[in-house]
Amino acid sequence: MAGAVASPFLELIALTTGGWMMARMALAAQRRLTEAASDDPFLTAKITTARFYADQILPRTSGLAAIVTAGADSVMALPVDGF
Repeated sequence: MAGAVASPFLELIALTTGGWMMARMALAAQRRLTEAASDDPFLTAKITTARFYADQILPRTSGLAAIVTAGADSVMALPVDGF
């Protein structure tokens, strides 16, 4: 039964982990920009891409979480001879 939701679960974990890493990079970039009192384009781009990820990619996790928590009932509803 777990295999029925394995793919969406792995995608959920990947997107969530990606968001966590993007947030860490953005915080580090912000810290360096503040400490150096500079306007480094590379660090600014890190913050911008993290915001994009949060706005455009992370919302997908809500749908994946719903799929994973719904379980395998709908996947397993068709009998084997129905394939």
